[in-house]
Amino acid sequence: MTGPDPAAALGRDTAAHWDGLYRAGGEIWGGTPSELVAVAVERLRTRGPAAANLTLLDLGCGYGRDAVALWHALGLAIVGVDGAARAIEMARAALPTGARIEYRCANLADSACAGAGRPRFDAVYCSNVYQLLGPAERAALRVTVRDQLAPGGLFFLSTLSTRDPQHAGKGRPVRGEPGSFVERTYLHLCHRAELAGDFDFLRLERLDEIAYREERLAGAPHDHVSWVVVGRAS
Repeated sequence: MTGPDPAAALGRDTAAHWDGLYRAGGEIWGGTPSELVAVAVERLRTRGPAAANLTLLDLGCGYGRDAVALWHALGLAIVGVDGAARAIEMARAALPTGARIEYRCANLADSACAGAGRPRFDAVYCSNVYQLLGPAERAALRVTVRDQLAPGGLFFLSTLSTRDPQHAGKGRPVRGEPGSFVERTYLHLCHRAELAGDFDFLRLERLDEIAYREERLAGAPHDHVSWVVVGRAS
């Protein structure tokens, strides 16, 4: 038996849902940066000292743990965007002195979410957000990536695989959406061909799975399998 549509399943706006979780739980993912940080740092560090002149857009920045780690490692200028107001409040409160990071509360589906009139970014970064978006939201995020990424710029994405041991095969399937289900919230698990098609407007330089353990602020750690996508704009 299939479940309801994602919006009906949540019964609320996605941003409001996550805002409530941040207000109730604080730094729910702890302070350790995600695995995608190491991937981005390895690629961008090849620019040497020039990496500090790069700009990066962090889509779904949460309370800033990855943005701060990227800035510490590379010194680049970052705009972090998240739809959860409480996450942005937390990120701004924890902003390190001298950090070249600006946080904005905005809808990721808005292709101007980083601010109208800005130059395009040298890199766009999106860690563990794609899996939380419904089909229309995923399509809108891809438009944002296409609109915000400068020619030759790099895109970094991590998102849960259909082989993820924590979530695969659990929850109520969403009608008409293979790989989508509702457990405590809506999730969409991706397979290789899907991601290759979704980001066919980029030249994909990496598309593979990684296995890792995610520490949690409360409760036992989770074991995950996620896709890592690195693509370059034409």
